[in-house]
Order: sequence, then structure tokens, then C-alpha cells
Amino acid sequence: MMKIRLEGVAGKRFGYEHELNVRTPNEAIRALCQLLPGFRAFLSSAHEFGVYFQLLTSKDSIGYDHLALGATHMTLVPVITGSFFGSNFGKILLGIALVAFAFTGFGLMTVGSAVVPAIASLGFGLIFSGVAGLFAPGVPNPTNKQEGRPADEAIANAASATAADGTPVPVVYGETLVTRIPVVSSYIIDGSGSADAYWMGVISEGPIVGFPDSAEDNIYFNGLKGAAAGVDQSQFTDGTQNSADVNLLKFQGFHMQIGANLAGAGGTYDDRLSLSESPNSFEVRSFNNPEADQVRVRIQQQPTYQTKNVSENDGDQKSSFKPYDHDTEVGGGNNPIEYKIELFENGSLFKSDTVKESEVLASELRVYDYDISGKQHPISVRIERLDRGAARGPKSKKGGGGTRNYTYVKGDFVWLSMEVLWAEKLVYPFTSLLACSFKAGAVSRLPGITALIKGRIVPIVNRNLSISYS
Repeated sequence: MMKIRLEGVAGKRFGYEHELNVRTPNEAIRALCQLLPGFRAFLSSAHEFGVYFQLLTSKDSIGYDHLALGATHMTLVPVITGSFFGSNFGKILLGIALVAFAFTGFGLMTVGSAVVPAIASLGFGLIFSGVAGLFAPGVPNPTNKQEGRPADEAIANAASATAADGTPVPVVYGETLVTRIPVVSSYIIDGSGSADAYWMGVISEGPIVGFPDSAEDNIYFNGLKGAAAGVDQSQFTDGTQNSADVNLLKFQGFHMQIGANLAGAGGTYDDRLSLSESPNSFEVRSFNNPEADQVRVRIQQQPTYQTKNVSENDGDQKSSFKPYDHDTEVGGGNNPIEYKIELFENGSLFKSDTVKESEVLASELRVYDYDISGKQHPISVRIERLDRGAARGPKSKKGGGGTRNYTYVKGDFVWLSMEVLWAEKLVYPFTSLLACSFKAGAVSRLPGITALIKGRIVPIVNRNLSISYS
């Protein structure tokens, strides 16, 4: 006699405890299919609803290769998963394959050439189909990871680049913290006095429930709730055919993190002209996207200016700011920040701008937009720093009833990021999307975005053959 227990939805529908005069899991499955109305259909179609199975005996979790071996008890556990490969392969079982093995009487180790076509006709080949690419959580395995690592990885893994063509679309079941979200579009728009970041990603294929609470409480930026992280707006589609379009994003595009500090080539102010043999510092970034029609270069300029402090003989003090290259009685700075932005199409130069920064009193953001429509890809952007020497030292001039003291400040500049944009409305039918906007400022990298989601709406067939959704 074998004691059989059905867990989860299987036990709720067909009874939790059974005791049958069988010797192997194969015989147990075959007997249950004969004795319980609807059990065979339930196993055969479970994969269509994302439900698979785990078999537990005295040997713990077993695979197809132990279905024909003797056992005194067996537990059948429904598992919502799409993770077939890796360490769990052979332990997460397809219901239709269990039926196939049960009615042929063989385990995987003893399948002969005569029964392989029969098993294949029953759908065993589904194991190696696209279903295996689903991103739902699998059966957890013990690991040696330190406490807190899953949360750290969730944050880090979310900060991914725009998804490439062919990236699998995840399928979410249950209440899940979705981390590796394929990013459809991410870019920064700089307006008058502010910079706004826009982001859109694919949450799940098919209709899902949505956020357990509000979007502000269930969207996380590097682990911080969106409500506290400054999310301005968010839009969400639940993947149904009649779900609203996402119109928060006015462009499509992708954000390229750079964060390169272009320092001077070296030397003092006085000997800068003798350093021509030292190379200038420069950075190059390239991309290949024939649909793109605009590229935006974002640079953070550090302070660069000249000060004049006048000390009168009567004790009066006066101070003023001047451009770095302002001509004064001591010769002025005459060596402001200078850099060149060049754009290449397939290696050929088509645009070159030279920028001089002579008076920047505080760190400021510089944004340069370039039209690349109709240009041959790949497109390369090269920024080279042209000024070579450091800031000159302090200078003084006496006479005229007082002393004039001149000081010079000359900072570097940082190539923060590059945005590649194009005008296109993307349509993703039967797909759940999340879009949001937030203040970006002078950042070089968009945050890692994760979301707590209640996953797919799963149809459940009841005993009276009525269908409900949960």
C-alpha cells in the first residue's frame, strides 16, 4: 500500500489524502487518473496555466528517472515555475509527461525506442520549448549566500541597460518583487532649470493583477520606495487588450552611462605652451541604432572664474567675479576651459563644436543636442579637452591707493551621460508595462528600478466546471 498526498490546488480539488495498492509513482499516477474524474485532464493541461509539479518520496524530490522505482509514500506538489534548467532540471516535472510515463509504465531511464514516439506525441517535447524561458520563481535551493545578499542583488540587477532585440519577456506569478525588468526606454530630458528622467520597462507577458498597494509604495529606486525617492508620475498597464496606452514618454530612447572626468593634460599656467608633446584627455562613445534621430550630450561643468579683491589704504574691501579670460592689469587668465565635441558617422566626421567656459561660478549642467537623422551608423561621439595648463597662481598689483589681489579657479568637467532618442510610439499588445518619471539632476546613471507586483490572472476550473480567476 502507498500513502499518497496531493498538495495545493490538486489536493483542494481531488482530496488531500489517498491510500492505494500500488508500488511505484508511475502506478500511483495511473491509478489516480483512473479513479479521480478530471485528474488526468488536470495534469495534461496544467502547463498551459503555468503549473508544474514536484514529486516527493523517501528519496526526497525525484525526477523522471525514478518514476518506475518502488516507494511506500508519495507527495505531489503543484509548483508555479518556468525554470526548468540548471540544478532543478529533472526535479520540476511536466504534468503531461507524468501522464505519458504513467500509461507507458516506464521511467526515463528505461524508455526504449519503441515508446519514444508515443511519449513525444503526448507532449514531452514541451520541456525543451519556449516555456523553459519563463522568468517566474522556481523551487528555492539552499545557498551559501550571506544574509541580505538577495536584496543587494535585486537592486544591482535592476540597473540594467536597455534590453536588446530578442530579450525574453518575463512572466510573473503571485506576489513577486520583479527585479530584472527588460528596459524598453530610458532617457533624460533637460528643461529650464531641471532635468527629468523617463523610464519604461516590461513587467510581464499577459494580463496581471497589478500593484498590491499603490504605485508609489510598490516601485523602488535602488531599494527606496518611489514615494520617498521623488517619483513624479507613473503609468501602468495590466496587459489586457483594452489597457490604456502608456503616453508618459514622449520619445523612445536609451540612456548611456559615462561619468568620465576629463582632466587637463598637465603643466602650470606658465609652461602650458611647452607641453605640446603631452596628449590631450578625451573620451569616445559609439552606438548603432538606425532609427535614432537625436543624440544629447550632458556635461557637468565645474567652477571656472577669476576674482578681484581690492584692499584700499583706508581699510575698505571690495570683491568681484570676472570671466577667467578677462583682461586685467596683471594679464588675465587667458586659458579658460576649452573642449571639442565631434560626431562621426561610420568613422567620418560630420559635426564639430568647440566650447570655451570662462565664467562658471557654480557647478552647472551643459546639454548639447545634435541631429543625427539620416546619418550612417554606427555613430561615434568624441570629446577632447583642449586647454592644457592648470589655473595660474594668485597675482597682486599695488598702487592707486590700494592693492588689487587676483585669484583664479579652474575646475575640470565631467561627461555625465549620452541620450539617444527617436520619435516612435511602441505598441506591446497583451503585455504589462510600467513607466515613470522623476527628477534626475546631474546624474551619470539612472537608478535600479524594481517593482512589487501581483502577477498573472490565472483561470481556475472548479469541480462544477465553472471558471474563476485569481
